[in-house]
Amino acid sequence: MKSFQSNNIAESDLNYWPGFIDIISSVLMIFILISVMRLVFNVENIESLLIKSKQEIFSKVFTKEFKNELQMDRVHISSSGNLQQIRFSSEILFDIGSAELSFKGKKILDRLGMVFKKTKETASFKQIQVEGHTDDSPIIRMKRFFPTNWELSSQRSINVVKFFTNDCHFKISPNFFSATGYSYYKPVTTRETMKALNRRIEIRLVYFSEFTKGL
Repeated sequence: MKSFQSNNIAESDLNYWPGFIDIISSVLMIFILISVMRLVFNVENIESLLIKSKQEIFSKVFTKEFKNELQMDRVHISSSGNLQQIRFSSEILFDIGSAELSFKGKKILDRLGMVFKKTKETASFKQIQVEGHTDDSPIIRMKRFFPTNWELSSQRSINVVKFFTNDCHFKISPNFFSATGYSYYKPVTTRETMKALNRRIEIRLVYFSEFTKGL
């Protein structure tokens, strides 16, 4: 009788432990698989790919809308990391020496507003940074309003922001914007014959990760 009980306990032990070991092995395999996936597809890589995808969609819509200006080298678009930069020649937005958007300039920015609207569901921006840049020519005709290029570049960027938030057909919340003037201290070229390239408005789109909301 005692021998039978002893054998019975031994048999129970043999049935229990292999099942327990299988569970531990499965958990361990899952843990290893998750660890490997984190190494290969870490969060930063995934977010980087998602942001790049958003930028490509925006760039495609933008390029279609501004095809002529891009061909004439008056508009540029580029991407780097979580930033996408749009550069407009000042001459297509403002009259020389003026900070007031021209009629043509307003039409240009309205078209950009339409691009923002078309890509609203795919492009998520944390911030839209507007930068004003001038060349190193001194202010003469409008010196009473703009003593230096600091005032001119700053006012131009402010007026671009005001247009998007107040007058654009596709208004954007002011919460997304910042406006900065750099005068002539961040030139794209130092060649005297090409300094007109330094007169520009740059719009930087700072993209969100996939898990945050944009416009």
